[in-house]
Amino acid sequence: MARGWKSKSVESQQADREADRARSASVSPEQARRNDTRRTLELTRARAQADLSRATAPAHRAMLEEALRTPGTTAWVTANDDVGVIALEYLREHSRKVPEDMSVIGFDDSMEAFSSKLTSYNFNNGALARAMLQSVMTPRLFRQMTDCSGPVEMRGFVNERETVRVR
Repeated sequence: MARGWKSKSVESQQADREADRARSASVSPEQARRNDTRRTLELTRARAQADLSRATAPAHRAMLEEALRTPGTTAWVTANDDVGVIALEYLREHSRKVPEDMSVIGFDDSMEAFSSKLTSYNFNNGALARAMLQSVMTPRLFRQMTDCSGPVEMRGFVNERETVRVR
């Protein structure tokens, strides 16, 4: 008998896999979509919790506490969505209401921002990718369509969710 992962026999692992396939075959497409969404959200939550645990470092906590004590502050703009999610958790831990007491904005418009309902800046990667491909595939046309005397500007946008309040 061959031994495999976690000391289970290879045959036992193959039987488990076949049983998993049989279970997944009986799931409707709608249920499969819901299962995938749930798994994605669980992974996102696990990542956010891991990020929050990193914010327990004394230097990080000191920075967040100082920012919270700064009078007149109505918004935190974070370096990226991961830091934005940490900021949201920190504010909730300290009984601050978002966006009523403090607005929080991230950058990257990642899945973490979506699942946390964090307002985030989107760099418009789709337009950037199209411009890069066009400059490589049809450079002459690209030069005609753009002013190549300087950088090419791609406009991003703010994807507003539930963490900002217009004052």
